[in-house]
Amino acid sequence: MGKWLIGLGMLVFGEYNGLGWRTATALFGTLAVLLVTLCARALFNSHALAGIAGLLLAVDGHSIVMSRTALLDVFLMFFILAGFYAWCWIVPTGGGG
Repeated sequence: MGKWLIGLGMLVFGEYNGLGWRTATALFGTLAVLLVTLCARALFNSHALAGIAGLLLAVDGHSIVMSRTALLDVFLMFFILAGFYAWCWIVPTGGGG
């Protein structure tokens, strides 16, 4: 799926420039910061700790580099965080249904 998302960016912005390759990974890397913040909020029930967790991911050098190159690791991180956030949201409510 990550390759398809990179390909979508290349389709929209062109395949011979860096913007086309890097758009999807930059978008999903940015959204991962939001997901880390939401997961921390669900785990710790604290806005301050959630903000600190999001800030730490936002300024982490490795995360910045990975989300600015056209690698698939950012998509894996995003979808694992999305699954974890869904789990954090469903489990405390007793299964959701």
